[in-house]
Amino acid sequence: MSAEQQKVIDEFISTKTLPKHVDDHFVNSIKALLQGFEPVVIDTEDIVAKLDELGPCDVATFKNKLSSIVESYVKGKDTAKLRIVVKRNEK
Repeated sequence: MSAEQQKVIDEFISTKTLPKHVDDHFVNSIKALLQGFEPVVIDTEDIVAKLDELGPCDVATFKNKLSSIVESYVKGKDTAKLRIVVKRNEK
């Protein structure tokens, strides 16, 4: 990522708003930032169904089971290059 692209990303992060004009430079900066990352898309209905199966449990058990659910989505992948995306089905 170039210094100019980094500046655009830093400004976006600090302001938490899109620029008034989203130009090619902004889009290319975002693409450069995300290059090399692999999305792991988790369907909301799927994860909610898995959470429903847990039943009542204490906090430690819930955390462990939730960790196991996440692990099932990322198993065998380089977690340093993954980004989890929870996506709702369009109806």
